[in-house]
Amino acid sequence: MQRGSDMKTAFRILAAYAMTLLAGGGPLAAHAAGQPAPATGAAQQALAVEVFNPGEAAIFAVSSVLVQGKHDAILIDAQFSADQARKLAGRIKASGKRLTTIYVSHGDPDYYFGLDTLRQAFPAARILATPQTIAHIQATKDEKLKVWGLKLGENAPRQLIVPDALQATP
Repeated sequence: MQRGSDMKTAFRILAAYAMTLLAGGGPLAAHAAGQPAPATGAAQQALAVEVFNPGEAAIFAVSSVLVQGKHDAILIDAQFSADQARKLAGRIKASGKRLTTIYVSHGDPDYYFGLDTLRQAFPAARILATPQTIAHIQATKDEKLKVWGLKLGENAPRQLIVPDALQATP
């Protein structure tokens, strides 16, 4: 698999999606691509980024990233265990932002096992990943749950959630 190339493509798509969703597109899309934003008469809203990493409290210390606009937010990665996903949900709710989307960046369970907990907390949020990530999750999820479900116990997902495909736009 061309993981590096797939990840670059995924993050380009996600960045464009985040800019469009959170900032309404326009000048911030250019800024996200590393180009200076053109001057406009409209007020510009910067995006805020908050990183949640459970550190040594977790089996896998995977970072989840909350990208926040003025009213809405997008989450990148869902945590591994239900207890860490609950803590993450609390932080998201404390932000006061509406979580519109959860993006899963990789097909290993430390990136998506927390989706069940997050879906309960944010039922309206869309859950997305690239087709490659979805294929990886579908091919390995049953075996991963068999192995990790026993180790996680009550913090294992009650239901495995497979994301919907993030579609590229021309």
